[in-house]
Amino acid sequence: MLHGVLFTSLTPLVTAGPNWMFGVGFVFATAHVPSLYLARWTERAILLPFRAALLAVMYAGLSLGILPSLIMAAMGGGWTIAGLPAWRWAGLFIGLLISFVIGLSAVQMLAVQGLGTAIPLDPTRRLVTTGIYSYIRNPMQLSAALSWVGLGAFLNNIWIAAAAVMAWIFVEGIVRWHHRNDLQQRFPQSWADYRNAVPEWLPLWRPHCTATATLHLNTSDWQTD
Repeated sequence: MLHGVLFTSLTPLVTAGPNWMFGVGFVFATAHVPSLYLARWTERAILLPFRAALLAVMYAGLSLGILPSLIMAAMGGGWTIAGLPAWRWAGLFIGLLISFVIGLSAVQMLAVQGLGTAIPLDPTRRLVTTGIYSYIRNPMQLSAALSWVGLGAFLNNIWIAAAAVMAWIFVEGIVRWHHRNDLQQRFPQSWADYRNAVPEWLPLWRPHCTATATLHLNTSDWQTD
């Protein structure tokens, strides 16, 4: 009811379509309700795996569904996938698989090793330098950029592929600022060493190790013939 009154008052600036109620219900179910649960879990510092998973699912829907749709609505194009050759589908599958592995590995390491998430309002308690983060500093941004390039190539839409530039802008404008004002303050020496050793975009061939492991063998229980 409130939405109906609001839409009516905004005419002709905003005109509600015939399916506006469905749109409101969809947004309520997929954005409003999950956000309420996420805020509650974050405030109480509980259910970290669910918080991390919910953020990953919501971001995937935003970056691979909503954002490309908005780009195509503004710049042209559409979700026309009928009749596309099999090699395009194979390329999309491989590209998204690589992207998802990178992104989900980052989410896992932040939750398991860092005891937090990627968002500043729910930060990690420890500096994460292992796993995928031992190869690259910004795996999530790399994952998003690869996804947009792959989806743009699949749909033959240069504007979606160009959205990968946003990942670079995000790193330059937001991520670096966050690192300076958060990670550098909380982990001054560890962050400086990690930043100097691990690149932002081009992964290392070998992981950067900050500590060595020692294997201890107890031979007292060994049996010999």
